[in-house]
Amino acid sequence: MNNTQVIDMFCNFLTLFNTGISGVEIQDEDVENLDLPNHLKKEIISGMQKQSIGTIELAKKSYFVFKNEFNEIKYYKLMTKHYLKSTHEAVLFEVEDESDGTQRLFDLIPVLINLVNKECVFLVDELDRSLHANLARTLIEVFLKNSQDVDSQLIATTHESHLLDLDLLRRDEIWFVEKNKAGESKLYSLEEFQPRYDKEIRKDYLVGRYGAIPFIGNVDNLKIRKL
Repeated sequence: MNNTQVIDMFCNFLTLFNTGISGVEIQDEDVENLDLPNHLKKEIISGMQKQSIGTIELAKKSYFVFKNEFNEIKYYKLMTKHYLKSTHEAVLFEVEDESDGTQRLFDLIPVLINLVNKECVFLVDELDRSLHANLARTLIEVFLKNSQDVDSQLIATTHESHLLDLDLLRRDEIWFVEKNKAGESKLYSLEEFQPRYDKEIRKDYLVGRYGAIPFIGNVDNLKIRKL
């Protein structure tokens, strides 16, 4: 895979997710100019042994890390491209100028590209953070449909109940975390409940059938002191 192919995949993802971004542009960066601490350089090099692409954030700017066909690790500054409606002129933006949701996508797109191209495991905390529920679902669908012949795995946490759908995930792929009164967390699978495959899991979860929901007090009992 070369950087042109990676850019094309980025653009395809951004179009699929309807971000309004017309394209991306990468600018060569000398790693020495990035002023990376030695320990971070070592972490990047170690991480890139198991993946082809990634992103890092340094001094509030996003950089694209890519391992080319010669196994050389290259660094690029990542820019988004928009066209002015009035003049059709292309304008470049820093990734940090985009919305939180779009920035989140720029973190997750390399994860998806790696997962569908090689054997690897990614752990993603709060997959749905800053993303619409439909977009979070599409991320999972993209992974499942494109990794059937690759021994890769996506392990993600989420608070998005719309993902509790047996048309999307198997029962043994859905796990809950419940905290007891002592503050200890218990992890258990939906498979333990043996729900029917036509069951509306989300509805049953929200009414407490499977546990792992917060127990919220009566809001009428909350007295807010006016200052």
